[in-house]
Amino acid sequence: NFGIPANIPIAVLTDKGSASMSEITTLMLKSQGNHVVSVGDYSAGATAGLGAVDDFNGGTRDEIAGGKLKFYMPLLAMKDTEGVVVEGVGIKPNIQVSPLTDSEVAQMSSPTFIDRVLNEAINYLNSK
Repeated sequence: NFGIPANIPIAVLTDKGSASMSEITTLMLKSQGNHVVSVGDYSAGATAGLGAVDDFNGGTRDEIAGGKLKFYMPLLAMKDTEGVVVEGVGIKPNIQVSPLTDSEVAQMSSPTFIDRVLNEAINYLNSK
């Protein structure tokens, strides 16, 4: 009852700059069904929160305010709907488009610039 209606096609744009909550949001949206696709490049693979390598063995413990407040923050390694861990790898896009080149980024201020990634997303949505 709380899912996204399956008749609404959704395209999520991702690239190596997509990290943390944007990756978690992408995973959540893609879990709603085949009407949601990601377009672009692999995401950053940074979903587990901030911590040291050893923190994955149970989480991180820390204290602030001169030791007056102690906390424990469990860390995690997110998986996609196929059970593939995305931490350190990134979310594989459904429609892969190579990242914009430096030349394309320089042209972005032009009113005639066409973003290839956005264009692929629009093409996908128009096909539905």
